[in-house]
Amino acid sequence: MTKNIGMQYFLSLIALLLKLVMVMSLESSVMQLDTLSESVKGMQDEGFSNSEIINTIKLELSISRTKSLIGKLYNDEELTEQEIAKLKSGDVDDNDEELENLLRQFSIYTMEAYNNASASSLLIENVKDEIIENEIENDEYEQDIASIAARFMGNDEEATKKLPKPDYAYSPYDLFKLVRLEETIYKPLKKYVKKVEMKLKVLKSYLQDYEGSSELVASALGSKAALEQRAQAIVSNPLTSYRLIRRFAIKLPDVWAMLAEDLEEELWGKLSTIPTQHQPPNEKDWKESIEALFRIQYYNGYNAKEFANGNLGELESNVKLTAAQCMEVGLRAVALKQHGHALEWLYLAQNKHLNGEDDSEIDAKFLQQSLDYAMKEHNRAWDDNFKSRSLAHTYLYSHKINNPEEVEVMKTNSDLFKELSKQLRKQEQYGYHHQYNFMSLCAGESLQTEKERSRLYCWQEKTKHPYFYINPLNVELLNDDPYLIQVYNVIGNNLVEEVRNVTIRNLARSQVINYDDPDVNDVSKTRTSSQTWLDAYSLRNPEKLRSVMQLIEKITGLYTIKPGSSEELQVACYGTSHHYDEHLDAIQDPRRTITTGERIATFMVYLSTVEQGGKTAFPVLGTAADPIQGSGVFWYNMRKNGEPDKRTWHGGCPVAHGIKWVMNSWILEHENFLKYPCGLHAGE
Repeated sequence: MTKNIGMQYFLSLIALLLKLVMVMSLESSVMQLDTLSESVKGMQDEGFSNSEIINTIKLELSISRTKSLIGKLYNDEELTEQEIAKLKSGDVDDNDEELENLLRQFSIYTMEAYNNASASSLLIENVKDEIIENEIENDEYEQDIASIAARFMGNDEEATKKLPKPDYAYSPYDLFKLVRLEETIYKPLKKYVKKVEMKLKVLKSYLQDYEGSSELVASALGSKAALEQRAQAIVSNPLTSYRLIRRFAIKLPDVWAMLAEDLEEELWGKLSTIPTQHQPPNEKDWKESIEALFRIQYYNGYNAKEFANGNLGELESNVKLTAAQCMEVGLRAVALKQHGHALEWLYLAQNKHLNGEDDSEIDAKFLQQSLDYAMKEHNRAWDDNFKSRSLAHTYLYSHKINNPEEVEVMKTNSDLFKELSKQLRKQEQYGYHHQYNFMSLCAGESLQTEKERSRLYCWQEKTKHPYFYINPLNVELLNDDPYLIQVYNVIGNNLVEEVRNVTIRNLARSQVINYDDPDVNDVSKTRTSSQTWLDAYSLRNPEKLRSVMQLIEKITGLYTIKPGSSEELQVACYGTSHHYDEHLDAIQDPRRTITTGERIATFMVYLSTVEQGGKTAFPVLGTAADPIQGSGVFWYNMRKNGEPDKRTWHGGCPVAHGIKWVMNSWILEHENFLKYPCGLHAGE
């Protein structure tokens, strides 16, 4: 409230001083108005506060009556060093009584000033604008301003009746006033142009971001590419996905607010309905899109520099992140206490900025402070970990960081854990080594020994069923014990496309089993895909799907079509960064399996090929299946002794580039007890 009163007082004082200038000389009023305005603006540009500017005026009044502020400004004189020193030290001779008397005189001049003085109309409008811009809520004051403005602008009906119609064609005097009037128009127009330029800057920033990401990716498909293909290409890239969400959460709100101001009514009319028709991404979505980048980086082993420059493993993307965007990612890592990521991304942002990247969104000083803070927090967390003898914090480097350059060569705890975990791979009891072996597999490593790999091979299956004599299958053995195979060309491209088109509108966030309540499933960060259930009769030709299920029966030797022999087909979709942590498909909950029995086996069909990432990794077996459209992966979840086979821990690696679609058929125990009989030995 005090600030508002001070601002109001300041604006009133400036307005009254300017009106005094106009009373002193009509011919020089515009010149003096410009001079005083520029002087005040100069003080504002130099960083003087409103109170300091008011004190300057009071200082001038107290220094000398004959050498007043008005006189100095009119003569284009500057404040002396002594006066400025006095001002900055606060040594101002306040003569409030004298100032009050002067203001009282100004108030008399206000209403008696020339009614047709155009400069005063600009003054009042500018003062009113400043009051509104600074959110000064004073109805009485605004009413006074409005009444004065109306009178000066000729909108006061009583006053307007008394004004003669100017004859501009024949009156140089009226033309002279017209010149002065144009002077008053020029300033607000110039002010508006500055606003437009600022708006253009905001709009260009949005357009450049779009053209440098989504349009860049989509244009590579050619001008004849369908919208669905363009969207697929954009959503498949984690960097374009992040920038898409960022534009809606960060940039477009500024665009909408800006277009609502003035003069863009038609464009605003078109865009203003967007938030009412759709729920655009917000800040929460933007933060989650950054966390998605961390997930891809963490599991796939990417370094920030290569990742931000569009290099996703073996795939090179032409979309990059700017210095400012790298800084945003680093600051999010700071908030999440992912200290290694924070240092890596902030150091990258600084390097990009120092190397001359044109990025007006970045504040170099703030970036340096953020990097220093991230380094301090990393070292503090490292000390805490060392004191507790804990290796649990995987987002730390192996040693303290004394110079940000060290992040380019130093290993993280996560790197060290991966090496350690390889030695513990065959331990079936779940532990941290499962997670790190899973990560190694996601990054493209094979953890199988030479001896294990020597037993693997590919073949054409012709003997398992008479059907295969005519249509042999291409099969790859991924592991011999337990049995794990990948079969190719299980489902045709046309049916794949139809299944995706039928299910895409029904997808919902995937859930995991709640072991406390058999009737409840939970949304969890361990599984970030979307899913639905496929009804064969939703397809144009349900028999096509039935033929696929018959083929799965021939491959597995198990029932899948017979009622109760398998669960309803689940279709799941994994966008960029989406994953499923290591898990067993066996339910291990008698409350859920009492009717149908356990999931003895899984046949998972890939409905898309993923360009990068998205493998199905088996950390105990040390191998992973690549998602190739039309192929299927088969394994047994249960041992023949009825126990879950804990060697089949598996998970879906985060998709780095592309969209992963899968169709799961979980084959059930009771209807297949003759097809998969119990073993004769305890270890089977």
